Amino acid sequence: MGALNGKVALVTGVARGQGHSHALHLAKEGADIIGIDRLTDEPTIHYPLATADDLNETRALIQKLGRTAILS
Repeated sequence: MGALNGKVALVTGVARGQGHSHALHLAKEGADIIGIDRLTDEPTIHYPLATADDLNETRALIQKLGRTAILS
């Protein structure tokens, strides 16, 4: 049992980077995750941003921990 059992966490930028890391940590502690990410590139940012595949990977990892993942 984790410290966050029965809790729900809202995480932005959930598909990659810090959002992904925070979501997994919270799930390991017992929280279910509601997460959002933009999933589109921004022309002023000169590197690719998160993709639907990144989001699906995050969802699968959270579910593998036995937690609910409602991500979009």
